[in-house]
Amino acid sequence: MRFYTRYVQIVIDEETRRQVIETSKENGASVSLFIRTALLPGGHDELDPSPTIDFSKIPLIYDGRAKDKPLKSKLGFTLTENEYEVMCRAAMKRGMSRAEYVRMRLSVFLEYEQMDSALAFSNKELDQFAANLLKELKDRKSENE
Repeated sequence: MRFYTRYVQIVIDEETRRQVIETSKENGASVSLFIRTALLPGGHDELDPSPTIDFSKIPLIYDGRAKDKPLKSKLGFTLTENEYEVMCRAAMKRGMSRAEYVRMRLSVFLEYEQMDSALAFSNKELDQFAANLLKELKDRKSENE
């Protein structure tokens, strides 16, 4: 069984893509680890509790630009099933598309002052953190029923 079962590719501005690559190298992390770390929210309260993942009500607003920068580059990465579900639920909670959420989280993480400690987690620890977020979300939903 493969650990990373989901491949995600987004369009992004070249400056941010380059910053992600350079910053991950400067911090001794792979680009994939950098992205996966950036995507995980701080707590289960940042996840949409809906029973299913449904982006049909979220408008896809795409004009080829983000923060007045043209989106001409592509950025691809892999996620575990847990990480993918967390990313989807976090995007839904904010009313964003997945790509929009990824671009926003990368921009925020590039400014994060404690990046070195955040990037100290292993790939398995990140997946476990995502699994714990989903379990906490499920437990909270059970308490409210």
